[in-house]
Amino acid sequence: MKGLLLLMILALASSESCSTNGDCAYLFNCVNGACKHKDFLPVEGIELAGMILIILVGALTYASGFAGLGGVHLLTFMIFFNFDVHTSISLNQAIVMGGAFAHVLINIPERHPIKDRPLIDFEVVMLLVEPMCFGATIGFICSRGFPQWLIIASLTLVLTYTLWTAIQKFMALHKQRRTQRRRETARTAIEVSDQEGSPSKKNNTNSIEISEENFGGENGSLKGNFSEDAQVCPASEEAKENEESEDKPNTEDQKHLDYILNKQRKIVPYREVLFILSLYVITNVAQIIRGGNELKSPLGYEVCSVWNWVYVILFEVFLLCLNLIAGLFLLHIIKRKLRVGYDFDDMDIRWKPKTAFIASFATYIAGFDAGYLGIGGAIVVNPTLISLGIRPEGAGVISSCVAYFSFSVSTFQHLVAGVVLHDYGTMSILCAFVGTFIGVFIFQKPAQRHNRMWVLIVLLILVLATAIIGSIVFNILSANDSLDNGYEPEIKFKAFC
Repeated sequence: MKGLLLLMILALASSESCSTNGDCAYLFNCVNGACKHKDFLPVEGIELAGMILIILVGALTYASGFAGLGGVHLLTFMIFFNFDVHTSISLNQAIVMGGAFAHVLINIPERHPIKDRPLIDFEVVMLLVEPMCFGATIGFICSRGFPQWLIIASLTLVLTYTLWTAIQKFMALHKQRRTQRRRETARTAIEVSDQEGSPSKKNNTNSIEISEENFGGENGSLKGNFSEDAQVCPASEEAKENEESEDKPNTEDQKHLDYILNKQRKIVPYREVLFILSLYVITNVAQIIRGGNELKSPLGYEVCSVWNWVYVILFEVFLLCLNLIAGLFLLHIIKRKLRVGYDFDDMDIRWKPKTAFIASFATYIAGFDAGYLGIGGAIVVNPTLISLGIRPEGAGVISSCVAYFSFSVSTFQHLVAGVVLHDYGTMSILCAFVGTFIGVFIFQKPAQRHNRMWVLIVLLILVLATAIIGSIVFNILSANDSLDNGYEPEIKFKAFC
């Protein structure tokens, strides 16, 4: 803990003007009289420790079911790499993007646990990508103008909420383990009592002996005192025709049902994936047209000009319209499935306008958090989808799909704005990629096999508690450092461009 406090103090001890490297904070060099952050290569020891922490925390979050939790990484970049909060947010988004992409790659071939269809419901992904991108754009704009203390305070609140969620999940796992132990104890007691009890009686009671005398004739018909009135008469030809006509399925509905089932047998549905990829391309092209500090607009829009803001508003309206179209499409699909007699899973959502709005609004909140703090949307999207009725394993993968889309778009926004450092951004993506695979294959699967998921949850709780304390201490040290150097702490808003 003392070493962490020392790193925080060193991270705050920076200077804008310099004559030598000694005038700058650690990991900064004096370039033309100004302190500039070093390039990624050569890697310093403190940076290597930060990379290992990113991999381990990323592995722990994906293994414990909190995919895309990026708030801890934000503090890692500020303490171990000595970046300011705005640069840390952009690199944090690169981490979540890389981890979400790896998580999607792992789960694309996975099938539904009960039905013959993909685990990822791409129709739901179509509904959620637009509000996620809408919120990420608003969050990105806010992160550019909000002061550091407000961003870290918001981060502390989000981490506190995540900590409470993790504690609830641990309590649920603990309750489940206790119930399972009681059942095993009861089962063992029953088996012991059966072994120690009297031998089973011969099966000579309540039996019916049928001798050959009860059968007569060559056909072995059963003799009995049946009256002719009690005999079952064969169904009439007219009744048979009515039953056959009722059982015969509608040809048109059967064609639709066969089409749905054949499409679900594929690994991915091409139409839905094409829609998502087209929206991804359109969104990034729109960012290029808007322009930024690093990449100027081809239409000549100046940053923070009136036309620039008009363009942003029109694009946000475009995303809302696409979300409405995707929602109507999803409702149409559900209505058609109900009409043709589709066999739903017990945990499938029969989407209605209300549930579609709830999911879209929750995804907008998640997108805002993604753009504002650089944290994964699974913290909001995952529990919302589960509360609506989607299976937990499916909800987690849907959240990763939506997170990858929104974070890749948000990362591209930071590239256009000139905030992302390319070398550190590449490092962040690779660390997240490695951490996700370690979390799924080395942490999660053995823990599930040995029924030890609670261990991962406990470790995550400790990490979150440390991050919350660290964010509070960092904010206090930042304010004290500002006062000690004779200038007011950064409490005012900046330009949102």
